[in-house]
Amino acid sequence: ITSDLKNSYISTIEQSKSNPNIFYVGTGNSWQYEEAGQYGGSVYRSIDGGVTWDNISLKDSLGNIDFRFRSISDIVIDEEDPDVISVSIWPGGWYTNSPGSGFIYRSEDAGVSWNLLYISRPLERITQLIPSPSNNNIIYASVSKNGVLKSTDGGLSWNNPGNIGLIGDISYDHPDGIYKPSITSNFGRVSVSVSHSDPNTLYLAAVNEFPANGFTGTPFSKLYISNNGRKHSS
Repeated sequence: ITSDLKNSYISTIEQSKSNPNIFYVGTGNSWQYEEAGQYGGSVYRSIDGGVTWDNISLKDSLGNIDFRFRSISDIVIDEEDPDVISVSIWPGGWYTNSPGSGFIYRSEDAGVSWNLLYISRPLERITQLIPSPSNNNIIYASVSKNGVLKSTDGGLSWNNPGNIGLIGDISYDHPDGIYKPSITSNFGRVSVSVSHSDPNTLYLAAVNEFPANGFTGTPFSKLYISNNGRKHSS
């Protein structure tokens, strides 16, 4: 489609529903394995169907691409206004136990300016931003090691949807996600999907923590469903 982009790891491509000529591309891989990622060239935007591209990433005080934007995991475009976008990012390094936190940023002017809306704890990657197909104001974020965050205002604010109880009868009461009782039972990568007919029906897949990070329990891979955007069952 284009030769304007450098050789870079493309992680996500999103097209505006209200203006099909507008595309956003995120680069860098923030979900490979549990901690190892590939750096990219941040967020790009095209307004001519992909013929030309502009890097719209956050800049630092020197005018360079902010380090936090070097690995983009997902992008959500507002259905009515293609200048409004939310991005999830993780600027950690290539190796296990890189100390970086994950971030959710939002721009309302096509990347001219950015607002920081959420910061995870170190090592917790925000690997997905999933809007409801039937309600664009509802967006879910999957967070490695923790679980799910939910926004009901199009990404302006994020909160714990509450009392999912993914690990036995343990309450989902941690401010950032799934409460972790021990290193033998906490989650590693988490992926979510939303029903096309009901924005409160959520599917979640989770695997155990990466062994190099200290996981010593029995490896697991689990699938859950929530019928009300809150409590899950396997």
